[in-house]
Amino acid sequence: RFFPNDATIMESWLPLLDELAEYLEGNDDKGVLITGYSDNQGTEAYCEGISRQRATEVKKALLMRGIDARRSELDVKGAENPIGDNSTYEGRIQNNRVSLKIQ
Repeated sequence: RFFPNDATIMESWLPLLDELAEYLEGNDDKGVLITGYSDNQGTEAYCEGISRQRATEVKKALLMRGIDARRSELDVKGAENPIGDNSTYEGRIQNNRVSLKIQ
């Protein structure tokens, strides 16, 4: 999850990223699809841009953990597929996210 208008990875994510990097190091045939999302606050272009920034920050975090850039792919969804209610702050926080799919 991310705060609105922010692409900073929360400290609570770091153990998950460590585990993912460790898994990928031990499984050379696997990669990860990193999908960025946002709430619906702002233009479509803004929502796509912040989603891309969030996904890129996660990819950079994996690079810093030794994972080759070719093993991660970015996908940008913007405000598509909300999981929370965009009319509330809590719902927007839920929608400001990155999902990870091992492939």
